[in-house]
Amino acid sequence: MKAERRHELSTTSWRIGSASEWRSWQPQAAPIVLGLALLAVAVLGGIWYFGGEDRVSAEGWSEYFDAFNKREPGKALEALAAKKPGSKAALWALQSLGDMNLGQGAALLHSDRAEAQKLLQKAEASYKRLETAAASDAAAGRASETRAGESI
Repeated sequence: MKAERRHELSTTSWRIGSASEWRSWQPQAAPIVLGLALLAVAVLGGIWYFGGEDRVSAEGWSEYFDAFNKREPGKALEALAAKKPGSKAALWALQSLGDMNLGQGAALLHSDRAEAQKLLQKAEASYKRLETAAASDAAAGRASETRAGESI
């Protein structure tokens, strides 16, 4: 008798309980499903947005390091700085280009003065471009911080 009662309770009460629970949850089911769908879309959108930003940054750094493996790294660094003007890799490319030209110009100063002057002028131009780009980048950062402070 106990076994029959146990079996009856385990089968019928579950069915009755789940049906009555579904009826009580039915009015809230649509908003819950909609909320879960919106949450999934937000998470996937965030992953897509932030993942794309990292990919672009990684491409810039990959080009920066690959430039040093080329026969003429100066040209590759100039191309990178022109191709991605606002990126951190482009700023580093300008600095590296200036450093390379400065080193070569200083080394040639006593042997080939005309070529040394050209390289030193190139180094100066690279450093000035770097300074301008960094100043505009910093100004843009300060401006966005100011706008964020004003909106609060």
